[in-house]
Amino acid sequence: MKGLLWLRRMLTTGLTGVAFWNSYNHTAAWFSDHGQAEQSGWLALIPEVGVILVVLTLCTGKLGRVESAIVRAIGVGSVAITFTANLAGASAGPMGVTAALVAPVFAVLGFALEAVSLSAEIEPPQSPPQPARKKQMGKTDIGILWATERDEWPTTAQILEKFPDISVTTARKIHNSKNLVSV
Repeated sequence: MKGLLWLRRMLTTGLTGVAFWNSYNHTAAWFSDHGQAEQSGWLALIPEVGVILVVLTLCTGKLGRVESAIVRAIGVGSVAITFTANLAGASAGPMGVTAALVAPVFAVLGFALEAVSLSAEIEPPQSPPQPARKKQMGKTDIGILWATERDEWPTTAQILEKFPDISVTTARKIHNSKNLVSV
């Protein structure tokens, strides 16, 4: 199974790298075509790396409300710019759109697949915390507690009178526990 996992990781990582590179080139060309020729390479890194940043941040979890809003804004902006840049070079029709979006969609999903699977290996899912169990007292414990609160240690008959639903054996245990409990 480890061999298949290794093969999947190699294929996904390789294809994701190719997809990011292709998407990066389209994004750089888009920036260049829109008056940012000198900085197009650097500007194209922003949305491409933004996608990576968002996926990694989401994998770490534990985001507050403000952090979550910021990450969503970065994600939406990065994906919007990347998709817009890749669609700018698409030919007309649904097949042109599909061809233009193969690289950016695979880049995002391929990277997310690997990031999520690695984070699952690093931090196995934790079971939800179990509620603290209240210590349940048995009839004997309740009887002993009752007996310790009295001025004189009760007889077996008095115990049976107070707790009619217990057995004689349990009443004797309560009565005989006088030696175990300091009064």
